[in-house]
Amino acid sequence: MSLSAVTVVIPTFNSSATIKRAIDSVFAQTALPNRVIVVDNASSDTTVEVVEKVTVNSHCDVELVRQPRNGGPGAARNAGWNLVETPFVSFLDSDDSWHPTKLERQLDVAKQHADDCFFGHTTTPSIRSDTANMPTTALPVGSTKIDYYSLRHFLVRNRVSTPTVMLRSNLPFRFPTEHWYAEDYGLWTSILAAGHRAVVHDLALTTLHKAAWGEAGLSAKLDEMHVGEMLVLDALRRDRAIGAVEHAVFRSWMTLKHRRRLRQRRARA
Repeated sequence: MSLSAVTVVIPTFNSSATIKRAIDSVFAQTALPNRVIVVDNASSDTTVEVVEKVTVNSHCDVELVRQPRNGGPGAARNAGWNLVETPFVSFLDSDDSWHPTKLERQLDVAKQHADDCFFGHTTTPSIRSDTANMPTTALPVGSTKIDYYSLRHFLVRNRVSTPTVMLRSNLPFRFPTEHWYAEDYGLWTSILAAGHRAVVHDLALTTLHKAAWGEAGLSAKLDEMHVGEMLVLDALRRDRAIGAVEHAVFRSWMTLKHRRRLRQRRARA
C-alpha cells in the first residue's frame, strides 16, 4: 500500500490504557500516513513501553519523541509538527480513534479544495468503550455535505474537535503554549483570523471515547477551559481580529455557555 502525503502527530501523557487503540486505528487506515510521530509528555506509567511494543512491526514509519517534561498538549503537538515533512499534518489524541477511511476521505476533500489549509469533520456521539476495542469498521455516519466556517462561526461555537483536524503543514501558526486549556481553539481562531476558512466534512470519521467536555482529561476542567477560551478571545481583540463590541458580546456569550455546562455537569453528578 502506498503511503499518503500526511504525517500523524499523537501527543500522549500517562495513556497506557488507551494509546494502543489510537495507534491501531492509524495502522488500520486505507491510506496509511507517511509517518506517525508520537510525542510523549514525560509519562510516569508504561505509555512509552506500550508505544514501543505496538509499533515494532508497523507498516509505516513511527517516531517516538520523548519530552523531558510535561509542557502540555500544545507543546507536544508543536514538537511533532516541527518534524513534519509531508504536505499535511493530522492530529489524533491518545484516547480517541479513527475510522479506517478517515485519512483517505479527508485527503480527497483536501484535493478538491486546493486553496484551503484547514480541514475537519464531525465525530461519532461521545461513547464509553472498552479500551481494547478497535474502532468500528461500519460505514461512518453523515453525508457528502461540506460546510465552510469563518472566525465568527467559531466564536459562536468551536466547530471541530482536534482529532478531526488536518492542516497544511507549512502554515506559519502553532498551538499556543502559554495555557494548556483551549489551546486547540487558540490555533483554529488564529488560522481563521488570518483570512482562512475551515472546511468541515459532515462525516463522522473520529470516535471520541469520552464526552466532549466535563467527563475526563483536559475537558473535565471546565473552569480552566473557560479561562482558556477567554484568553483566546482577548488575544483576538489584542491583535485587532475582532472589535471591542464583538469582544464584549462574545465574552458574555462564553460566560453563559460556561454556566450552562456547569449546571449540566451538576445535574449528571
